[in-house]
Amino acid sequence: MATDSTQPAEDVSSFVGHLRALKRDGCSLFVVGDVPRYLFTRASESMLGDDDVDRYRAMVVTDADEESVRSRLPSATDSAGTKTRVLTCANSVRSVSSERASLCSEQSPEVGPTMPEGPETRTVSDRSELQTELFDAIEAFDRQADGVRPAQLRVGVDSLGPMLDICDEDEVRQFAERVGERVRAHNGMAHFVLTESYDSERVQRLADAFDAVVELRVQDGDGEERWHLPDSDVTMPWVSL
Repeated sequence: MATDSTQPAEDVSSFVGHLRALKRDGCSLFVVGDVPRYLFTRASESMLGDDDVDRYRAMVVTDADEESVRSRLPSATDSAGTKTRVLTCANSVRSVSSERASLCSEQSPEVGPTMPEGPETRTVSDRSELQTELFDAIEAFDRQADGVRPAQLRVGVDSLGPMLDICDEDEVRQFAERVGERVRAHNGMAHFVLTESYDSERVQRLADAFDAVVELRVQDGDGEERWHLPDSDVTMPWVSL
């Protein structure tokens, strides 16, 4: 990892150790920034892991488009189909002014986003069902693997935006915290996308619900990221995404 000369060596060393611990013990990451959508896809793809590594992946889709989801997941093979699950959220892109028949309600769902063939795909109608289906997927993966190894389980939520538009912020925080706890219990890695600036009030209020915040930006036409560790108040230098 390239770093700049202004970063204290002890901070860099502490950060590298912290990253190793997160990978070993499991973690929940908050991916934010006022950047084009393709950079979130790139960051999410990295966090879901390379196709050639044996992993179990669960992807929650609220407002990501089909092509971006397809690019992050393994090719449609028998193995990928049994080790990958996609959960789509009906009504998740409806406006706040519309009736609350979405992630926070129990009303009948409308048709959700169309997802790529291959992985098992299920559509949920409310936040409670989403959490249940996600937890069921995690436990099914653990049984299938006879106990997932550290970093083998990967979970992505793209994005929290529709939930925050419709649900109370405390409800969304609670959802993220519960998912993070369940993923860490299996030494896995979860990441949650929110397409807002790191400095926004909403991001700052939610930041401490995660183990690390990954901030994205565009610099000289290229994507960059830097990590913030809320618990230790450490911010690392910008590096290429």
